[in-house]
Amino acid sequence: MLNGRTLRETVLESSAVQHLLREHFVSTWTLVVDLKAIISNQLNDTIKDSQRAKQAVDNYSFPVQSMIQQIDGTVISKVNANDLLNVDSTSEQFLNIISDGIDTATKRYIQFLEQALNRQK
Repeated sequence: MLNGRTLRETVLESSAVQHLLREHFVSTWTLVVDLKAIISNQLNDTIKDSQRAKQAVDNYSFPVQSMIQQIDGTVISKVNANDLLNVDSTSEQFLNIISDGIDTATKRYIQFLEQALNRQK
């Protein structure tokens, strides 16, 4: 079972991923329980926050879901940590690192971020 720590200690340590996040995104971590608390707080001034939180919860898959949302909460790209870090074989992972120095999971995460950027254009 994967968790946020696994993700932080792998793909999120990549300088290429960090550069994309720094240059193009507001990156944050949120717990589902906190999102549900925002959803239940339906005051007039928090309606938009509630709508964004609901979109995030509706698109969440256990254990860790990375997603890119527009300002209105629309999810434009998402990837689950289990899918991201699931490498088909050890030999595939090894060959990818040798060929270009980037592991498969990091490549997948960069593609996830670039997909969101392309949808914004």
